[in-house]
Amino acid sequence: MAVWQTGSVQGGGSARGCRRPYAVARSEVQGTVSAGPRRHRFHRADGRETRRAGFPPAREVTAMFDMTKVVANALGEQLALTYQRTFGSREPRYAEIIEASARLMIERIVGSDALYHDGDHTTLVTLVAQDILRGRFLQQGVTPEDWLHMIVAALYHDIGYVRGVCSGDRADAFVVDAQGTTVSLPRGASDAALAFYHIERSKLAVQERFGTHDLVDAGRVIRAIELTRFPVPEDDEHRETGTEAGLMRAADLIGQLGDPLYPRKLNALFY
Repeated sequence: MAVWQTGSVQGGGSARGCRRPYAVARSEVQGTVSAGPRRHRFHRADGRETRRAGFPPAREVTAMFDMTKVVANALGEQLALTYQRTFGSREPRYAEIIEASARLMIERIVGSDALYHDGDHTTLVTLVAQDILRGRFLQQGVTPEDWLHMIVAALYHDIGYVRGVCSGDRADAFVVDAQGTTVSLPRGASDAALAFYHIERSKLAVQERFGTHDLVDAGRVIRAIELTRFPVPEDDEHRETGTEAGLMRAADLIGQLGDPLYPRKLNALFY
């Protein structure tokens, strides 16, 4: 089957000239393409020239602009580049894990129909976490391991909103704890209905993804995600502030409240 390329060629026969679209089947034509005022001349790979009057058939495959991939790729590349600029060649695989995690999480979370907890919120929280790490690096030092685990926690902290992200999810029931308990959502409910359970679901997703990983400590990421629980439980476990987990909570709140568009988004928070 022919695969069509799109482009343009310079036309003759006019005082000003013109630019005309063309479609070239790769399986048929290689080499140069030229056009006269009314005919296109296609030079085949075997050297022969064929002529076609008018424009070729409009059987073209045009690449669709995918905003999700653009954002996912841009975030992944920016996070990886910042890590490399901070630590140089130390632990190069960490940059790869960060970039891959960013792309995966953005592409997964945009599949959610929750109106607020989406790829935009995850991106903002992750960038805040990165800035906190940069400041901490200048003040008292941060290890590559610290950087890796906090960025991964930021990327995964709200993935529990997405239906189907946990292996135990079904079409009409969704896992909400490590014991396999499931809940069903009312008909017509969005993913925001999982708000009460999303922390546990995010922790389950991390355990499934990194439970046997050789570089990422799933327990460490899970601990950081736990401290993003809101409202904050009134117990000693959730009172820490200056730790990695405490800073993850700060990144979540700053990423939300520091969003200049937050007042406009507030109505969508629970829908």
